[in-house]
Amino acid sequence: MRIELALACWLISASAWGAEPLVDEFLPRVVKVMGLPMTRKVTVKRVSRVEAEQILRREVDVKAAARLGEALVAIGLLPAGTRLEDLAPDFNQQNVAGFYDLREHTLFLIADQPDEALRPIIAHELAHAVQDANVDLLSKMKGSEDATLAFTAVLEGQAQATAALVMAGWLEDHHVAVEGMAGLLSDTTARSAAEAADQAPVPWLGLQLRFPYVAGRALIEASATADDPIARGLLQRPPASTAEVMMPSRLAAPLAGDLQLTRLLPGARASVTTTLGRAQLELLGGGLGEGWRGDRLESVHVGRRLVTVWSVAFATEAQAIAFAEVVKGEREGAVVALLVGTRNEAVKKRALRAFVR
Repeated sequence: MRIELALACWLISASAWGAEPLVDEFLPRVVKVMGLPMTRKVTVKRVSRVEAEQILRREVDVKAAARLGEALVAIGLLPAGTRLEDLAPDFNQQNVAGFYDLREHTLFLIADQPDEALRPIIAHELAHAVQDANVDLLSKMKGSEDATLAFTAVLEGQAQATAALVMAGWLEDHHVAVEGMAGLLSDTTARSAAEAADQAPVPWLGLQLRFPYVAGRALIEASATADDPIARGLLQRPPASTAEVMMPSRLAAPLAGDLQLTRLLPGARASVTTTLGRAQLELLGGGLGEGWRGDRLESVHVGRRLVTVWSVAFATEAQAIAFAEVVKGEREGAVVALLVGTRNEAVKKRALRAFVR
C-alpha cells in the first residue's frame, strides 16, 4: 500500500494543465536525478477521494491484516478492540494526495488537490515509477513486517530526495533559486509526514507513515554521494531490518527459525509468523529497541483461543531487563519471551520455557 503526502504549496503556481503534460515534463528530470532508466510508459489517472479509497482498500489483504492486528493486540502494540483491516485504509485515504500502484503500474492523483501541489506530488510518484521499472518491488515487499518497513524506507527516502532535487532544479530554471532548496524541500516532506503520523488513531499506524519518510530521509543522506544523490545501490541491496535503517553502520540480522507452535500445540492453526523489528519494538517506549538483536512473533489459534509468543533477543541482560520492566505482567493469550544472544537454539529453549510456565 502506498501512502503519499502533498508537499507544501510552491512559490510558483501551476497553470491549469492536465497531469499528462506535467508527467512528460518531469519524467526526464526524475530519470536524470535517479540515474536509472525508465523502460515503460507511465499511466496517469485523476480520481476522486472516494475512488482512491476504493483502490487503496482493494490493495489490503483483509484476512492477513486481521491476523496481524489480533497478534499486535495480544502483545500490546495495538489497543484492545482495534480492527487493523478497517483502520489502516481509513487513515491512508485521509492522508493520500497521490500514489503509484505497483500492480497496475499507474500513477493516481487525487482530483481535489490544488494545481500548485501537483508538481512535487508527480515528481515523488514518478520516482516510484522508475523504481518499479528497475526492481520487482512487489516481491521485495513480501518479507517480514520489519524487512518490508525497512525497504519502504528506502523507497520513500529515495523518492523524497529525488522530488526535492527535481523541484529545486525546476524552481531554479524558473528563476527562483534559494540556497539549500533541495534540503528545505526534503525537510518539508519529512515534517509533513511526521505531523500526519501524529494524528494517527493508534501509534502503530503512525509509525508506518513516519518511519519511511523520516528514517528513510536520514538513510539516504547517510548513503548518498555526489555522483549518486539517491543511493541507487540500496534498491538492489536494501537494509535487512529497521535497525539497520536507523544505524546503517551496525548490522543486526533478524533471528532465524521459528518455534513452530503448530507442532508444539495439538490442533493449533497457524496465524502469523513474522519479525517486527526494532522500530516497532520502540512503540512500547523510546529507547527500548537499543540492543535489539532480532525477534520473532508467532501466533496460532487453538480452538477459540489465540496463542502468541514474541521472542525478542537483546545484546545485554540490562537491555532485556529494561524491556521487561515495560512489558512485565501476563497478557491474556500472549507471552513475551526476553532473550539474550542470537543463537537460534537458545531462542527456542527460553521462549518455550516462558510459554509453558
